[in-house]
Amino acid sequence: MPLPPVANTMKVCLRMSKAGQLVCNVFHVESDNPIDASVLEDTAVIFKDWAVADYLAHLSSDLSLEAVEVTDLTTLGGLGIVYTAGLPQIGGDTSGALPNNVAVAVKLASGFTGRSRRGRTFVPGIASGALTADRQHINSTLQSLLQAAFSDLIAELIANSLHMVVTSYFSGGAPRVTPENTPITGTSTNTTLDSMRRRLPERGA
Repeated sequence: MPLPPVANTMKVCLRMSKAGQLVCNVFHVESDNPIDASVLEDTAVIFKDWAVADYLAHLSSDLSLEAVEVTDLTTLGGLGIVYTAGLPQIGGDTSGALPNNVAVAVKLASGFTGRSRRGRTFVPGIASGALTADRQHINSTLQSLLQAAFSDLIAELIANSLHMVVTSYFSGGAPRVTPENTPITGTSTNTTLDSMRRRLPERGA
């Protein structure tokens, strides 16, 4: 069953690849204005410029940003674009990447509790030079850089009448008649390495 529409909301996928494996970091963005083709493209440009300058710059050069996909969720079968201008771009850290499944979690906070009102995104392409001596954590430098990067993204979106949100389709295990958006107001970056098994080669996205 298809998910119901979400008013004035877009799904953004940073489509990346590493060692031949697709990686898609998904974000939901709410617009203060009605969504049309120009809003989709403007949103894609914001994410592309941010990813190249603030995100990829701190990740392994084995990671490549291939495209930014933006889909209008306002209606079923809404408009969508695949933005590739100036791409692909690779990460800026040449110290060598950890395996595909290794990631760190960035928590997306809204000031509210509950799974439907907060989220996470998992950062791929961690470079070996960004680890602490125990090789179980990223160092404080990368933690601070990622923290600043996501703060910059939230601020840049707000400056363009856009808002990163958590979109909830379910409540208590039951589908919502009308999905609910909760704006993200801040982030925190965990230093402990996580494992995303689906990102291993031949496993999926």
